[in-house]
Amino acid sequence: MKQTEIIESYRNYMKDRIGIYMFFRDAFFVKPSEELVDKIKNIYLNNVEGEDIFDWEEPLFELSKMLNQDDNIKLDELKAEYTYLFIGPKKIPAPIFESVYHSDKRLLFTENTIDVRKIYQKSGLEVLRKNQIPDDHLAYEMEFMYYLAHKIESDITNENLESKVVATSKSFLEKHLLKWVPTFCANVEQYGESEFYKKICSSLLKFLVFDNDMLI
Repeated sequence: MKQTEIIESYRNYMKDRIGIYMFFRDAFFVKPSEELVDKIKNIYLNNVEGEDIFDWEEPLFELSKMLNQDDNIKLDELKAEYTYLFIGPKKIPAPIFESVYHSDKRLLFTENTIDVRKIYQKSGLEVLRKNQIPDDHLAYEMEFMYYLAHKIESDITNENLESKVVATSKSFLEKHLLKWVPTFCANVEQYGESEFYKKICSSLLKFLVFDNDMLI
């Protein structure tokens, strides 16, 4: 592959990351909507020609195929599963906040939360409801990566692949997301009642590892 082709391929991936992180942000921020389910369904429908997919895409592709083939999938049941897994009111099987995974007592608003907050602030961001919803909510961390992905894509030109924001992204992946998301996903795999969040989590974890390897 020529150098120009390598550069163009890398730039295209930097663009793709924007939509990928926003998808995972939407998947975990609130209970699933018809729009989210339809978006997942379209993954299979838009791949009718059998195009090659990345390893991290396979779980989403499988989920998409399942949703298209099963007319009995009920949105209310998926919303109930979101509540059961991530909200409660009983003991939460898969807490969706990073700080819980760094505390034996499963505490929120710990030093880890403040650390994440400072990282956001250093990039010029602030959580609007920071004293109500901890800054280290998975969806917020996805949105932060989405924001950084936008900055990287705008920084990179055909002549220059370097972007200072890449280092911030890679650091956040290694010091935060890849430290707790594996356990979070394991909890979803263990306690999930359907394949919906199991497949999304499997895809998420594989993508984070893939993305960390891709960032240079």
